[in-house]
This record gives sequence, structure tokens and C-alpha cells, in this order.
Amino acid sequence: MPQLAEAIDTALTKWDAATAGALAGSEAAGHALIVSHEGSDLVGTCQCGRRLGRITPGRPLDALAVPWVRHTSTDLTAAAIRATA
Repeated sequence: MPQLAEAIDTALTKWDAATAGALAGSEAAGHALIVSHEGSDLVGTCQCGRRLGRITPGRPLDALAVPWVRHTSTDLTAAAIRATA
């Protein structure tokens, strides 16, 4: 069974990367906070493709959540205002 779990994980990772690349910057991308494991670090990314930071395990996730909240509240609001001006 470990091989099946690994195969599913690999397939989902490839699908997630391809989908994120295809949707990056588009309105359809959404803005969920995604935390992924890369090497020995945790990397925060918005679903729209914006990188939010990198932390080591054991650090509070606030280091990734705060930039995401700022992005989804301040950055997106400012961009919407600029688009309508």
C-alpha cells in the first residue's frame, strides 16, 4: 500500500503544479493559502501563484498567514481600485 499512496501523492503534486502554473494570475485561481513542504522548509503560496514566504518547521505559521492576509485584504483591494479607476 505505501507504493499506492506514494503514486497518488506524486500524481496530485504534478497536477497541483500544472494547475497552479496554468491559473497563476488569473481570476479563476482563487486566493487560498497553500503551505507545501519543500526540502526541510515549509513554503507559503497563495493559490493565485504569489509566493508568501518560507519557514522552517517549528516556527509559527503566522509567518506565512500574515503575508497571505495582507495579500488577500490590502493588495487585492488596492488592485481592484486601480482597475476601476
